[in-house]
Amino acid sequence: MAIDRRYVPFATPVWVETQVPDPRTGGLTPWHHIVFAQDTGTDIRGPGRADLFMGHGPMAPWIAGHLRSAGRMVVLVPLPPARPQ
Repeated sequence: MAIDRRYVPFATPVWVETQVPDPRTGGLTPWHHIVFAQDTGTDIRGPGRADLFMGHGPMAPWIAGHLRSAGRMVVLVPLPPARPQ
């Protein structure tokens, strides 16, 4: 996932809920996964902006080219380790 590093550090896990284009039907399919912040982009500016990498293979460019859905992102920030008592 490409993010704005001012808001999400690299290697941070992010829960994503969105819809992705289905090349078989031309419609949208629900998509929800944990991804990791690993990249930036020139158009990725702001706390609610991201770009998903849709993989390799013959259909990946088509899916990426048609991916325009809004969605929900939850940045998963771990708590610091507990101190032993």
